[in-house]
Amino acid sequence: MTQVLTIETIHCQNCANTITEHFSTLTSVENVAVDIENNEVTVTTSKALTKDDYQQALQDTNFVITNLKTSEETTMTQTLTIETIHCQNCANTITERFSTLANIENIAVNIENNEVTITTSKALTKDDYQNALKGTNFTVTEIN
Repeated sequence: MTQVLTIETIHCQNCANTITEHFSTLTSVENVAVDIENNEVTVTTSKALTKDDYQQALQDTNFVITNLKTSEETTMTQTLTIETIHCQNCANTITERFSTLANIENIAVNIENNEVTITTSKALTKDDYQNALKGTNFTVTEIN
């Protein structure tokens, strides 16, 4: 699960290191990535933590968490390779099929590169995408 926290007072790499060090002590935390420029901390966890859990981990610092979004509120981008995108009709068919999937927010087809970039609120599997293309000649060969 991914959670994104806003902490307005992240000024430098030392701040980022302190936050990472403190959040890494929480048992379900798998990864911590600090975006200094946007005052955001993205935490990958094995279970959802509360804002209080994170704030408790920072108790001996001056950092204050102002916002917490869980994976249900966070978007992600997945790029699929589909080798047989030849024209705009192909792109339209793929877009129509993928639009039927849950959690899809945006679909962009790049005919030239045989890629489909999808913005979604929940990661989908290669099988999810391939099932949406059932009955067509399109095959998802890669997903990033």
